[in-house]
Amino acid sequence: MDSAKRRFGVSIDQVTRILVALDLRRGNIVDAFADLERGRARAFVDMLGAVTGARGRDSALVEQIYTLSDQIRCQRIINAAPGHGNTEGVSQVETLMSDREHLILELRVCDPEMADVLSISSADLASVQAALGPSDQLLYALPAETPQDSIRFLDIRAETSRIVDCNCKAPVLCTTF
Repeated sequence: MDSAKRRFGVSIDQVTRILVALDLRRGNIVDAFADLERGRARAFVDMLGAVTGARGRDSALVEQIYTLSDQIRCQRIINAAPGHGNTEGVSQVETLMSDREHLILELRVCDPEMADVLSISSADLASVQAALGPSDQLLYALPAETPQDSIRFLDIRAETSRIVDCNCKAPVLCTTF
Protein backbone atom coordinates (compact mmCIF):
# COMPACT_ATOMS: atom_id res chain seq x y z
CA MET A 1 0.00 0.00 0.00
CA ASP A 2 1.34 3.43 -0.87
CA SER A 3 1.33 5.26 2.46
CA ALA A 4 1.99 8.64 0.82
CA LYS A 5 -1.22 8.31 -1.16
CA ARG A 6 -3.16 7.43 1.98
CA ARG A 7 -1.92 10.45 3.89
CA PHE A 8 -1.41 13.17 1.32
CA GLY A 9 -3.52 12.16 -1.68
CA VAL A 10 -0.51 11.65 -3.96
CA SER A 11 1.56 8.58 -4.73
CA ILE A 12 5.33 8.27 -4.61
CA ASP A 13 5.39 8.30 -8.40
CA GLN A 14 3.42 11.55 -8.46
CA VAL A 15 5.72 13.14 -5.87
CA THR A 16 8.79 12.15 -7.87
CA ARG A 17 7.23 13.38 -11.13
CA ILE A 18 6.32 16.75 -9.57
CA LEU A 19 9.76 17.25 -8.02
CA VAL A 20 11.56 16.30 -11.23
CA ALA A 21 9.32 18.58 -13.30
CA LEU A 22 10.09 21.50 -10.96
CA ASP A 23 13.82 20.72 -11.09
CA LEU A 24 13.81 20.57 -14.89
CA ARG A 25 11.85 23.82 -15.19
CA ARG A 26 14.68 25.38 -13.21
CA GLY A 27 17.21 23.72 -15.50
CA ASN A 28 18.67 21.79 -12.56
CA ILE A 29 19.58 18.31 -13.80
CA VAL A 30 21.61 17.54 -10.65
CA ASP A 31 18.55 17.97 -8.41
CA ALA A 32 16.34 16.16 -10.95
CA PHE A 33 18.67 13.16 -10.83
CA ALA A 34 18.75 13.27 -7.02
CA ASP A 35 14.95 13.33 -6.86
CA LEU A 36 14.73 10.47 -9.38
CA GLU A 37 17.16 8.41 -7.32
CA ARG A 38 15.38 9.13 -4.03
CA GLY A 39 12.05 8.26 -5.64
CA ARG A 40 13.46 5.01 -7.00
CA ALA A 41 15.02 4.11 -3.68
CA ARG A 42 11.88 5.07 -1.75
CA ALA A 43 9.63 3.00 -4.04
CA PHE A 44 11.95 0.02 -3.63
CA VAL A 45 12.07 0.43 0.15
CA ASP A 46 8.28 0.77 0.34
CA MET A 47 7.83 -2.34 -1.81
CA LEU A 48 10.20 -4.40 0.33
CA GLY A 49 8.83 -2.93 3.54
CA ALA A 50 5.31 -3.95 2.62
CA VAL A 51 6.45 -7.51 1.92
CA THR A 52 8.56 -7.94 5.04
CA GLY A 53 6.16 -5.90 7.17
CA ALA A 54 3.52 -8.51 6.54
CA ARG A 55 5.67 -11.06 8.37
CA GLY A 56 4.95 -9.57 11.82
CA ARG A 57 7.78 -7.06 12.15
CA ASP A 58 7.68 -4.19 14.66
CA SER A 59 4.79 -2.46 12.95
CA ALA A 60 4.54 0.55 15.30
CA LEU A 61 8.16 1.59 14.78
CA VAL A 62 7.97 0.85 11.06
CA GLU A 63 4.81 2.96 10.79
CA GLN A 64 6.61 5.86 12.50
CA ILE A 65 9.41 5.56 9.94
CA TYR A 66 6.90 5.57 7.07
CA THR A 67 5.14 8.60 8.57
CA LEU A 68 8.42 10.53 8.73
CA SER A 69 9.22 9.48 5.16
CA ASP A 70 5.86 10.85 4.02
CA GLN A 71 6.48 14.12 5.86
CA ILE A 72 9.92 14.41 4.25
CA ARG A 73 8.44 13.93 0.77
CA CYS A 74 5.69 16.46 1.45
CA GLN A 75 8.15 19.08 2.73
CA ARG A 76 10.43 18.50 -0.27
CA ILE A 77 7.53 19.26 -2.59
CA ILE A 78 6.77 22.43 -0.66
CA ASN A 79 10.47 23.41 -0.74
CA ALA A 80 10.67 22.81 -4.50
CA ALA A 81 7.64 24.98 -5.29
CA PRO A 82 8.47 28.41 -6.68
CA GLY A 83 8.79 30.98 -3.90
CA HIS A 84 8.76 28.41 -1.10
CA GLY A 85 12.36 27.18 -0.97
CA ASN A 86 13.77 28.77 2.17
CA THR A 87 16.16 27.88 4.96
CA GLU A 88 13.29 26.99 7.31
CA GLY A 89 11.97 24.37 4.87
CA VAL A 90 15.43 22.95 4.27
CA SER A 91 16.03 22.83 8.02
CA GLN A 92 12.71 21.06 8.51
CA VAL A 93 13.70 18.35 5.98
CA GLU A 94 17.05 17.91 7.72
CA THR A 95 15.33 17.55 11.11
CA LEU A 96 12.82 15.03 9.75
CA MET A 97 15.62 13.05 8.09
CA SER A 98 17.60 13.04 11.33
CA ASP A 99 14.53 11.85 13.26
CA ARG A 100 13.99 9.11 10.66
CA GLU A 101 17.62 8.00 10.90
CA HIS A 102 17.32 7.76 14.71
CA LEU A 103 14.26 5.52 14.32
CA ILE A 104 16.13 3.37 11.80
CA LEU A 105 18.96 2.98 14.34
CA GLU A 106 16.41 2.04 17.01
CA LEU A 107 14.86 -0.52 14.66
CA ARG A 108 18.31 -1.87 13.80
CA VAL A 109 18.70 -3.01 17.44
CA CYS A 110 15.57 -5.15 17.45
CA ASP A 111 15.25 -5.98 13.75
CA PRO A 112 18.39 -5.35 11.68
CA GLU A 113 16.92 -6.95 8.55
CA MET A 114 13.92 -4.62 8.53
CA ALA A 115 16.20 -1.65 9.23
CA ASP A 116 18.19 -2.61 6.13
CA VAL A 117 14.99 -2.79 4.11
CA LEU A 118 13.93 0.69 5.24
CA SER A 119 17.33 2.31 4.75
CA ILE A 120 17.35 4.55 1.70
CA SER A 121 20.40 4.47 -0.51
CA SER A 122 20.84 6.53 -3.65
CA ALA A 123 23.70 7.81 -5.77
CA ASP A 124 24.36 11.42 -6.71
CA LEU A 125 24.92 12.52 -10.30
CA ALA A 126 28.60 13.36 -9.81
CA SER A 127 29.43 9.86 -8.51
CA VAL A 128 27.51 8.23 -11.37
CA GLN A 129 29.34 10.39 -13.91
CA ALA A 130 32.68 9.61 -12.25
CA ALA A 131 32.00 5.88 -12.69
CA LEU A 132 31.27 6.22 -16.42
CA GLY A 133 33.99 5.73 -19.00
CA PRO A 134 34.52 8.24 -21.84
CA SER A 135 32.18 6.39 -24.22
CA ASP A 136 29.69 5.15 -21.60
CA GLN A 137 26.11 6.40 -21.51
CA LEU A 138 23.37 5.90 -18.94
CA LEU A 139 19.76 6.60 -19.92
CA TYR A 140 17.56 7.24 -16.90
CA ALA A 141 13.84 7.23 -17.72
CA LEU A 142 11.93 10.31 -16.57
CA PRO A 143 8.48 9.80 -15.06
CA ALA A 144 5.51 10.66 -17.24
CA GLU A 145 2.10 11.78 -16.08
CA THR A 146 0.17 9.64 -18.55
CA PRO A 147 1.03 6.75 -20.89
CA GLN A 148 0.40 9.11 -23.80
CA ASP A 149 3.19 11.47 -22.77
CA SER A 150 6.38 11.48 -24.80
CA ILE A 151 9.07 9.19 -23.44
CA ARG A 152 12.00 11.20 -22.06
CA PHE A 153 15.34 10.23 -20.62
CA LEU A 154 18.10 11.84 -18.64
CA ASP A 155 21.13 11.09 -20.83
CA ILE A 156 24.11 10.86 -18.49
CA ARG A 157 27.69 10.72 -19.74
CA ALA A 158 31.01 11.18 -17.96
CA GLU A 159 31.24 14.88 -18.83
CA THR A 160 27.65 15.93 -19.55
CA SER A 161 24.01 15.25 -18.85
CA ARG A 162 20.95 16.35 -20.80
CA ILE A 163 17.30 15.57 -21.41
CA VAL A 164 16.50 13.49 -24.49
CA ASP A 165 12.96 13.30 -25.86
CA CYS A 166 12.28 10.03 -27.64
CA ASN A 167 9.21 11.52 -29.39
CA CYS A 168 7.45 8.20 -28.94
CA LYS A 169 3.85 8.56 -27.83
CA ALA A 170 3.20 4.82 -27.49
CA PRO A 171 5.22 2.41 -25.36
CA VAL A 172 7.64 1.17 -28.02
CA LEU A 173 11.34 0.41 -27.90
CA CYS A 174 13.39 3.47 -28.89
CA THR A 175 16.91 2.45 -29.75
CA THR A 176 18.38 5.57 -31.35
CA PHE A 177 18.26 9.24 -30.54
